[in-house]
Amino acid sequence: MFQLFGTARPITRKELEALRRALNWRDGLSCSIMADTGLRVSDVLALRRDQLAQTMTIREIKTGKIRTVHLSAETYDECCAYLRTTDSDKVIDCHRSTLWRAITGAADAYGWTHVSPHSLRKLYACEYCARYGLQATQKELQHKSLETTLRYLGDYKELLTALAAAVNHEGSRAEGAGKSAAKRRVPTTATNRRQKYSRRGK
Repeated sequence: MFQLFGTARPITRKELEALRRALNWRDGLSCSIMADTGLRVSDVLALRRDQLAQTMTIREIKTGKIRTVHLSAETYDECCAYLRTTDSDKVIDCHRSTLWRAITGAADAYGWTHVSPHSLRKLYACEYCARYGLQATQKELQHKSLETTLRYLGDYKELLTALAAAVNHEGSRAEGAGKSAAKRRVPTTATNRRQKYSRRGK
């Protein structure tokens, strides 16, 4: 088990999937947004309905810095479907402490230690580092020092190796799926997901 003392640790994608199964739609969706973008929980809770897009430019509440972030097609489609069920001006309309209790409570139920909403930002950092390297991750997260980025990643050489392998595997699968879809002339995965969430929103 990956553990850090006194701070949140990054979780894995498998743990994120398990976490989502234990949470309601709103709270689970917030986890996916944080994992996709690396945004802090305060920035996710500040996202407005009219601001939502696959690519967004936001000003971080904690630092005042500007970041451009990207949602996966699946997460964006799910956000759109979720917003059809609520009249709120916010994408995720809840108090920070409510979301914190939900995520830490689900983690406790699984017997996980040092897991909080910040674990999702650290998952993003680990995956970004596996793709682009340490210095690029420091720049992406806008850390002043490399030491801060290293604290985000922890001493997880095995985890980073596994993430790099997963990134390569997903890239190969996506390439193969794209070729197969072109040959069969069937709707893409993203289209199928939009149809799924469209039905859910009705």
